[in-house]
Amino acid sequence: MIEELVQLSEIEEKLSTNPLVILDFWNIGCGPCQALAPVVEEISDETNEIEFYSVSIDNEKELAEHFSVMAAPTLLFIKDGGVVKKTIGFKSKESISEIIENYF
Repeated sequence: MIEELVQLSEIEEKLSTNPLVILDFWNIGCGPCQALAPVVEEISDETNEIEFYSVSIDNEKELAEHFSVMAAPTLLFIKDGGVVKKTIGFKSKESISEIIENYF
């Protein structure tokens, strides 16, 4: 399951309590974002070791700025509080799974 984040303080708390996190930054009206959402949802349903969070760039500009997100969709792969991988644009389930295997 993917939880939606709404504040910078909230993500800082989540990162301090979860060693493996994926942030999905998206915006309204973004076709690749809409295509990526079900892929990320499917992966999140298949794993319990990783916390998945959805972040609307339109609504959460502070979070996007904090993580230097300039385009949507952007996935951030965070391990022990630090970003270990960043992807921009649509990625297939296989591609995301490979990143998870390599970095997590």
